[in-house]
Amino acid sequence: MAQDYTNVTASGRVQGPNGENISGATVVLLSDDQGFSRTVATDGSGSFRIPQLPTGTYTFTITAPGFDSYTESGIVLSQDRAANQFTLAAAGSAGTAGQGDIVVTGRRTRVQDFERTTTGSVINIGELQTRVPVQRSLRDVILLAPGTTQGGSSQNAAFANQAQVSGSSFTENAYYVNGLNITEFRQGFLPVAIPFDFYQTVEVKTGGFQAEFGRATGGVINATTKSGTNEFHVGALVNWEPNFLSSDAKNTYLADNDGDFNDRIDTVFTASGPIIKDKLFFFGIYNSRYVVSENGTSSATLAANNRSTRQVTQSPFYGGKIDAVPFDGQRLEFTYFNSTGESSNVTSVYNSATNERGRFVSTTQGLSGGENYVGRYTGTFAPWLTVSGAYGVNKNRTATLPANTVLERVTDNRTGTPTELANGSASIATNDDKRSFYRGDVDLYF
Repeated sequence: MAQDYTNVTASGRVQGPNGENISGATVVLLSDDQGFSRTVATDGSGSFRIPQLPTGTYTFTITAPGFDSYTESGIVLSQDRAANQFTLAAAGSAGTAGQGDIVVTGRRTRVQDFERTTTGSVINIGELQTRVPVQRSLRDVILLAPGTTQGGSSQNAAFANQAQVSGSSFTENAYYVNGLNITEFRQGFLPVAIPFDFYQTVEVKTGGFQAEFGRATGGVINATTKSGTNEFHVGALVNWEPNFLSSDAKNTYLADNDGDFNDRIDTVFTASGPIIKDKLFFFGIYNSRYVVSENGTSSATLAANNRSTRQVTQSPFYGGKIDAVPFDGQRLEFTYFNSTGESSNVTSVYNSATNERGRFVSTTQGLSGGENYVGRYTGTFAPWLTVSGAYGVNKNRTATLPANTVLERVTDNRTGTPTELANGSASIATNDDKRSFYRGDVDLYF
């Protein structure tokens, strides 16, 4: 059975008050957010199956001859809870109750979905924000799943405090968003930096995942982004982490910690809604990120010749998702996001005793991120036939360049120790990577 990256299969059973199977019952499923519907009939065992549905909340209406109809809205369908059992009451039973009696005319029970073999957790970000005070990062969401641990700290930020799954290194995880692999290319470090507000659900697969989620011996993080609905929404959020509210660690032989400086301003704007009600929807996000950090290195024997590196990072993120449902059972999706960022690094000598900057050492600029997009078509032509196809591109650049790529590098070697005079940069490194994927599925159900 083909497993899906982003969609779910609603399944279950319809039975009578005594547990008997109800064949031929009509199951109508209506999306609470986008207004599309799907209709199926139960088979001889009272079972039903509705494939290729986006995660979200739905209204179920169950009708069958000889039984009272049952309707319930707000039923959540996600990767870990998409199977439900409905029990209908015999027709007219609601009218036989006496005064003061409580009559149950039908009920729903969430049941185990035996089509799933994956272990792990599915976390709804919107629900999480209202219930759990978790830090606004993908790493902290992953750590909510059983079987995950946080790695130890390190001076190398690429290895510091990342999420490890099932005892493997965090470089052995794989990350997907709307079916697009966004794992870092060369060493498997961090995935594309996507704002917390863009995520809808995050599924952490800790074991039992399918072969198509390859290139991972740790875990698979399979996320979906938010989509537009039939209601318009706009939002703005500003996060400021000022340096004066941070405490200083004690100084060490190699680190002048009281000279550190860290200041971050993170602004997020979102907008979503219908372009054509029940048919065409949009969700857009813009995230402005401005980070200033300064770290000093010291030496007990060179107190007047320490070095300080000041880094300024500007990496605005913007993206969005378009969903189209031209007909019930037919769906088109397109997701785009751009994580291109730049940073400048200025290293100079400073006197830690007087906290004064001295001569210039070097200035470099760093380039990161890139464009990402994925498109998908899903069509259900019969209860037993579904066709889907997807294409996506993930780009990532990592580069360390001189601040000025035109001027020559100038050094003074008269003292025997090279001293940078202008445009100091010891090396130039650039990586421009591109990953493309194609996917096609024909699902036949018997």
